[in-house]
Amino acid sequence: MKNLELVPELLERSVKEIFKVTLSTDANLLDSTSFAIPKESYFLLSTLGFSGDLVGEFSICLSLDSGCQIVGKMLGMDLEDSSEDVVDGTGELMNMIGGNFRMKAFDVGIGIDIGIPTTLRCRDMHRSEKSNDLIHLSQVYDFDGGSIQVESTYRVGSKKEGGEEKSEEYSVSEDASDLLNRLLGDK
Repeated sequence: MKNLELVPELLERSVKEIFKVTLSTDANLLDSTSFAIPKESYFLLSTLGFSGDLVGEFSICLSLDSGCQIVGKMLGMDLEDSSEDVVDGTGELMNMIGGNFRMKAFDVGIGIDIGIPTTLRCRDMHRSEKSNDLIHLSQVYDFDGGSIQVESTYRVGSKKEGGEEKSEEYSVSEDASDLLNRLLGDK
């Protein structure tokens, strides 16, 4: 797939832009090994699936304190870590990062559709083993008063046809009606 090497840069630009525009603060990319939440602490995890030229998910992980700071800035108020607004706002942050990535990817010829974020207040996260056919990207940022881990796990999109996988290119210049007409014409 063309422009696949741009995915890390597009994700970084998306995160930095959302923090700058939405939160009026800078997000600084750090070494990804520098992110850790103590095991006994609760944290926020939000995931957002995507499909198209790439298939996978984005996720953000942050402490409750960082979540309170981010969402508090978004809402213009101080929040308690028990507030449901913190969970909802973290999902909205994930949605903004994913939507911004989607637009930037579209501009370089990578078409994806995004789903709806799922956000949880968690404790004790256990990661599954990484598959060899998936690309895993992890970026850690610090911002005014906190840190956030942004990850994406994905593969190049494909379509099963006659029992064999067939890579399918979708033109990102198609509008929805062109795509619908093309798909219905194939029947």
